[in-house]
Amino acid sequence: MATEKPALSLFYEFRKSGGIPDNATYLGILSACSHSGLVSEGWLIFNQIIEENRITISSEHYGCIADLLARAGYLPDVIKFLDGEGETLWKAMLNGCAHNSDLKLAEFAARKFREQIQKDPGQLLLLSNLYASVGRFKDAEDLRFSLETEKLIKLPGFSILTGNL
Repeated sequence: MATEKPALSLFYEFRKSGGIPDNATYLGILSACSHSGLVSEGWLIFNQIIEENRITISSEHYGCIADLLARAGYLPDVIKFLDGEGETLWKAMLNGCAHNSDLKLAEFAARKFREQIQKDPGQLLLLSNLYASVGRFKDAEDLRFSLETEKLIKLPGFSILTGNL
């Protein structure tokens, strides 16, 4: 395997040595594929999960694939993939839209996301930032104002590795 794909190399070495991936291993490698733009590899691994039928595929696995497609710019394909799915998948779609500056699909994803769960301030702030990035400052301001009015607060991130906020 190429040196620019260390997570994928480790995954394949693990498999060759007889290692049996669990849910967390698959989530990790799918996430690595997503963040590295390795669409083909991510699909291949996702299909392996389905074929092996050893573990139950969770919404988080589907979320990784949705994120993989969205980050790679396959936004219309994500909508087909997400049809009727839940929160994790629509979050991935919204993140992918922001990554690709696709406001129209981001608004669609935000509407679908709002229909399925309570408002998530982190995702709504992402949409607000996207509005601002395309010059729609009034929309960005209105969305942030609605977050304040409804007392929705985004909690700061936390790293399990460092324990830092």
